[in-house]
Amino acid sequence: MNPGNSGDLVADRDPQLYSLSQLGDAFGLTRQTVAKRLKGVGSAGERAGHPVYRLADVHLIVAGIDEAERATDPSRMNPTQRLKHYDAEAARLKYEKQAGLLCEAREVRETSAAVLKAIAEACQAYPDVAERDHGATSEVSELLVRHCDNLQRICITAIEDICAERG
Repeated sequence: MNPGNSGDLVADRDPQLYSLSQLGDAFGLTRQTVAKRLKGVGSAGERAGHPVYRLADVHLIVAGIDEAERATDPSRMNPTQRLKHYDAEAARLKYEKQAGLLCEAREVRETSAAVLKAIAEACQAYPDVAERDHGATSEVSELLVRHCDNLQRICITAIEDICAERG
């Protein structure tokens, strides 16, 4: 310890000051990871010629909480980070679309409409098939018509609710 350096004296007496290695041990990180996360953060002093940090000042940064919040919330990013974030998001979306992981809303609507149309046509045919092929009575046919109409109403209501939620 250099007695002429007051930072050394303060650091030696303050139990809340941690070196990079001590912070790494406390948070289960390597010294290099802690150093990377604290890059640009001013130390609270020095101990044996190495920077030490007040735990209360750096615990969120070392834990990665501050970094994670900024990384996921574009409004908390500086303009350069925000631009990089949106460029990366655009590239990710382009890749996912090319890989077949995403499709356009128009395609989803068209596919959903085709599926629902096929279901509706099949439901409308049930009463006739039941009468013709299975000898169902008119009462059974009417019951099937009511159930099929109800199923179609349920589908239509579900679609309308989804569209209303999304505006």
